[in-house]
Order: sequence, then C-alpha cells, then structure tokens
Amino acid sequence: MVLSTASAQTIQLFSASTFVGVPSTTLSGSLRGGRTIYIQGINFPSNPTELSVLVGTYPCKIPADGVTPTVLSCETTDSQSLTSISGLSINVIYQSQLFTVPGTTFSYSDSDTPAIYSVFPSASVGGSRLNFYA
Repeated sequence: MVLSTASAQTIQLFSASTFVGVPSTTLSGSLRGGRTIYIQGINFPSNPTELSVLVGTYPCKIPADGVTPTVLSCETTDSQSLTSISGLSINVIYQSQLFTVPGTTFSYSDSDTPAIYSVFPSASVGGSRLNFYA
C-alpha cells in the first residue's frame, strides 16, 4: 500500500493595488499608515495567521477576513517617519519563504498624510462646536 502525500502548493503573487482589481506599479499611502493594499495571487491559505506581509521592513496587518484564495489584503502601519519613504517592496512571508509582488513598490508619502492646519475657535467653553481645517 502506497500512501500519497499532498504536496503543499506554493503561493504565487501577480500584482498589488490600493483599489480592488486596479493593479498599479506604484502605490502610496500616509506616513501614519492605514492604507489597504490588495495583493492578487493564487494558493493563499484560508488562515490569515499563516501569512505575514511586509512593506519594506514595515509590517502590514492582515485582518481576520483579509484572505481569499486569490486576494490577500493588509493595512499599512505607521512608518514612524516625518518624511516620505519610497520604493519599498511588498513582500509576503508564507511557510518561512519570502515572496515579492513583482514590479510593484509602495511609498509612505507625506503628501498622502493628513495634517491639521488650524482649529477654530482657538479657545471655547465645554460643549461648543469646533472646526478643524486640514
């Protein structure tokens, strides 16, 4: 009697985007994180804890419902930088192997980072309405 062993299928990455189904070669997001990246590929495991995503050296958090057999999504984390960081590769780690999204980079961009320029009024009593200008 011969027992067959199922060979583990390796994942394959095709493209990445910040909008589902719209691949791009250059992606960007806020220095503070919060941008969702959608990675198109095949053979993703159904359990998101089996995967890790890195944007450069920065972790990208995979939500509990962030994996389908063909799409992996993650949310960028804070870069801790005050200036733009560009040209970062998007990498998926699965079973101790590193897979890189081909031909796509991500930039943490200061121009994508919201900033508050003023608050009006500058002083008030409790319960009053404030206006934020960004």
